[in-house]
Amino acid sequence: MPSCRRVWWGWGLLLFGGCGLADYEAKMKDSQERLRQYQEQEKLLDPAPRINPPTKITDPQLPPTVVLDFQLRAPRGISSQAPANARLELFYDYRPVKPQAAEPFQWLSLAFAPRSDSNFVSNLLGRLPALTQPKQSDGQTRLGLKYRRLEFESPSPLDGQLSSVAVYQFQGTAQQLAVIFFVTRGQLARATRAIEMSLDTLGFDDTLAKARQAERPGGPLEFVPR
Repeated sequence: MPSCRRVWWGWGLLLFGGCGLADYEAKMKDSQERLRQYQEQEKLLDPAPRINPPTKITDPQLPPTVVLDFQLRAPRGISSQAPANARLELFYDYRPVKPQAAEPFQWLSLAFAPRSDSNFVSNLLGRLPALTQPKQSDGQTRLGLKYRRLEFESPSPLDGQLSSVAVYQFQGTAQQLAVIFFVTRGQLARATRAIEMSLDTLGFDDTLAKARQAERPGGPLEFVPR
């Protein structure tokens, strides 16, 4: 009969071997999921690492300053070039690189305000006349940024045709940011996955460094958001 020491040694090998195998399989599944997300992101989003933040001139003697530093990849076909001026003194519009290049997206707008501005959302909606009752929901991105989402139909500032609009409002430590997607009317469902993937790349204020780390060369296999 085997000694007690040999029996316990055998059980130890089985237990530790099993834990090692389970840990290995979990890591493999995690890597496969991150690779799948990476491939989907590359398919749906612009290949540029980020869109350029808008700037403003605060002193004619100095270079322009960034309105708000952030990280965001736009859906494919949307220009990364920052607009020179804010439309209606609020919206920075990023348009397609050429007509229909970003379908079903018409364009992407960003808006900023201090965190203390309690009228930020009402100011947004006041300049985006909703022709349908806004549908509100809450969620968060893969990096843990919480948002409030408003969905409604509004006349397009470009041609007056109705657009489906999705407004995502985020609050940082010092700033508020709104990412606004204008989509061909009735096509929000088709655009939803690209919107989710785009927002998963967002970072600003205290989440900016984490977002940039996630998007650094090397892809998702080098970084796991926690």
